[in-house]
Amino acid sequence: GCAVIEGYVNIDTRNASNVDSLIQITLIQGDLQMSENNITDLTGFANLTGIYGNAWFSENSFSSFHGMDSLGFVGGTLGISESYGLNSLDGLQNLTLIGGDLDLEDNSNLVNIDALSGLDSLGGSLLLEDLPRLQHLDALLGREIIYGALVVDGLDSLLNLNGLLSIQHVESTLKIKKNMLLPTLEGLANIQSINGELILAQNDALTSLTGIDSISPTSITDLTLLNNENLNSCSLGNICSYLTNNIGPATIELNAEGCNTENEITDACAPVGINDMAAEATIEIYPNPSAGELTIQWLGSKETHDVILIDSWGRESMRFNNVANGSVLDLDVAPGFYTLALKTAHEFSTQKLQVLR
Repeated sequence: GCAVIEGYVNIDTRNASNVDSLIQITLIQGDLQMSENNITDLTGFANLTGIYGNAWFSENSFSSFHGMDSLGFVGGTLGISESYGLNSLDGLQNLTLIGGDLDLEDNSNLVNIDALSGLDSLGGSLLLEDLPRLQHLDALLGREIIYGALVVDGLDSLLNLNGLLSIQHVESTLKIKKNMLLPTLEGLANIQSINGELILAQNDALTSLTGIDSISPTSITDLTLLNNENLNSCSLGNICSYLTNNIGPATIELNAEGCNTENEITDACAPVGINDMAAEATIEIYPNPSAGELTIQWLGSKETHDVILIDSWGRESMRFNNVANGSVLDLDVAPGFYTLALKTAHEFSTQKLQVLR
């Protein structure tokens, strides 16, 4: 019989319990859609190695993908939704490529996605929504770029984002929403840019934004911090830079004190972007550029001040407490441009600085 189906395969009957009639099929050149059926046995797909189009599975009765163990690639999107009997993706362990999105949505009994640990290439968005029993994302480690949006929304049992630690760039929206037990964003620590909206909403256990420190503020097009009832620490350097430099719109409300308004966040920020020329004139630093050692002097009678070194992203790089007038500072930082800020009673006096090696 025919081994290659050149078109679209749609299976949406309630009258079949298996797909044995497709046992000879090795390739589907169009889409595969399975929806609203009572099929529990997928061994009829035992020889299927690839789907050139999309693969959509919705409202199905099978508990895993056992039987599709030969499937190596989906050229388009792999979407799995509203399959309430599904508890794992076992059977997809040989899947190495998804050309479009990976979209897992509203699968209320899905406990693990470990079978995706062999996935080498994802060409679109990573969308994980309404998966209340999924506890970790470790199978997704290895991805460096998400070529679309990254959405983790409605994962009620999720305890960390460690499975996302390898991601460095997201090409669209980053949304972390409605994950009631998630206490930290530290699994996002290596993301450097997102090129879209940053949305953090309804994460009840979240107390701090620590973990998104490395995201470039200029790559954020819109910032939303909404209804995170315990979130009280938001004054990261990049968030401060985004807000104080008016890089884009921001919606900030219904969080805990400290993160409940834009002013609460910026009031706690390090002195990013201060351009008070009179204040700058009160301190002197040399040499500038510096190879690492720097002498600081100031006008005024106060003998000591706290001094903060801030990098070009607005992050605090070093802090020197109780510095005496005329002291030599040892700057243990990478080469680059910095702001040196001297803290007085009611303001900061600043000087721009270049460090060379």
